[in-house]
Amino acid sequence: MLNFITLSLTPTVLIAVDKNLKVPKSFKATSKAVPSMYRYPELLKKQEEKTKEKVETVTLSTTAKVKARTDRKNKAEGGDVEMTDAAAEEKKEEEKKEEEEKKAEEVKKDQPEPDHLIL
Repeated sequence: MLNFITLSLTPTVLIAVDKNLKVPKSFKATSKAVPSMYRYPELLKKQEEKTKEKVETVTLSTTAKVKARTDRKNKAEGGDVEMTDAAAEEKKEEEKKEEEEKKAEEVKKDQPEPDHLIL
């Protein structure tokens, strides 16, 4: 308990008021501490599992027969025009966005931190 008494006596707040207990308009204070020392902690981000493993599905012989039959019917009717794989394109776009975000974060980290802060 005695150890905490010394902590309570150390100054931790700077209060600047005049004789009427109002804050002066032209008051400035310079802190020689690095601004990151007083920065708010970053909010936690929910990390989504983007690396989902594909589970091999077992195809039954009856499923393969039905699929082959429908393929033959489609070819006989004139065939389906195959669509481009939209899922693959979306995945590439997401990867590009992630890379751009990483580059933006690196640029922010490369900027030097100021050695003082004017309050």
